[in-house]
Amino acid sequence: AGRLKLNLSTREVFVDGKSVVLTPREYELLRLFAEHPRHVFAYEQILSKFWNGVGDRHTIRVHIGRLREKIESDPNHPQYLVNVWGIGYRFEGG
Repeated sequence: AGRLKLNLSTREVFVDGKSVVLTPREYELLRLFAEHPRHVFAYEQILSKFWNGVGDRHTIRVHIGRLREKIESDPNHPQYLVNVWGIGYRFEGG
């Protein structure tokens, strides 16, 4: 997806050809979004899949924020992981 590349077999992520180190949770979140471009994942779906339903929207926002810091050229104006107001997030693909 543009500047962002995922190698699913090696679990590596590259931005502009440079390796990016992600935590296992960050990687799994990014993989979920990348495998379902433009699909909107509700906060509740994300909590259920990654935190067994324990937590809240803030938990997700913090993890998405950290992931954006690592993969977005401007985390304040993301082009990959975008918020769908009041619902959740989707992967735009740049």
